[in-house]
Amino acid sequence: FIIYLMVFGPFTLMSQINQNEQCGITDHDFTLFSRSIDHKELHKVIEHIDTSKNDIYYRIPVKFRIYRKSNGRGGISLKEVKESIMNLNYYHSVNKTGFRFYLHPEIEYVDNDRLYKLNYISQAPFQSLKRRTKGSINVMVSEKLKWNKKNKVDRNYSGTYNTFAKVVIVTKGCSSSTLSHEIGHYLGLKHPHRFWNYKPKQEPVSRERMIRNSDTRMCEKTGDGLCDTPAEPNLSAFTDDKCKYTGWNVKDKYGEVYKPNTDNIMSYTKNRECRNKFTTEQIALMLY
Repeated sequence: FIIYLMVFGPFTLMSQINQNEQCGITDHDFTLFSRSIDHKELHKVIEHIDTSKNDIYYRIPVKFRIYRKSNGRGGISLKEVKESIMNLNYYHSVNKTGFRFYLHPEIEYVDNDRLYKLNYISQAPFQSLKRRTKGSINVMVSEKLKWNKKNKVDRNYSGTYNTFAKVVIVTKGCSSSTLSHEIGHYLGLKHPHRFWNYKPKQEPVSRERMIRNSDTRMCEKTGDGLCDTPAEPNLSAFTDDKCKYTGWNVKDKYGEVYKPNTDNIMSYTKNRECRNKFTTEQIALMLY
């Protein structure tokens, strides 16, 4: 049971789900794999962020492993790999995060019909543990990432992050923001809608609501733990294809109406191409 938690549990924690482009299972994670945010340290980082500049603090190699058929066909092309890095750098550049990413020169190819379309539960976690290169963000790219469930409709995911192996998996044809989303998890970010449908841990809309008998704001300990990302429901159900928010009557447990942004890279907008923003606290947390 402990081995199962260590291998499978973390794999399903930091992932995204959507009707059209599913990327995971649940927002619920275990305390064992979750660090609380030190907001005093976070604000020290914010003080040193100069938004008038686009300084680069970290250059990070990204190691790609591409899954193909046994005959070497299929998989994404080198051109598509380079486009993925370009898109990743675009989102970080326009948000002035201080990160730049470059392609690890040794792209690895895994030619195996059995692994061409990875099974989310039985194959992907073990491949994540098996295929890692130190000193890089490891990104596995498969044709599909599937979860076959007995007597139920199969689920296809476009990306996920294994918090134990620290490996990102994306699929061919995923949106231009999916890799940035999953690497956001790698750098410590959570979903803004985390626990939104679980009232005991639900983040309130009000940024000034305090934890009882404490001087800590609830937004620092609920949702994604950041107060400059508005509380939000799962936007896959409350946005349209044009990125408009449609949940005008959806309220938190205190009766306040949600007023989310629909452009945050860590959110689940129905149209994934809507996502292009990191907030100041998200940038500070990634740097921290």
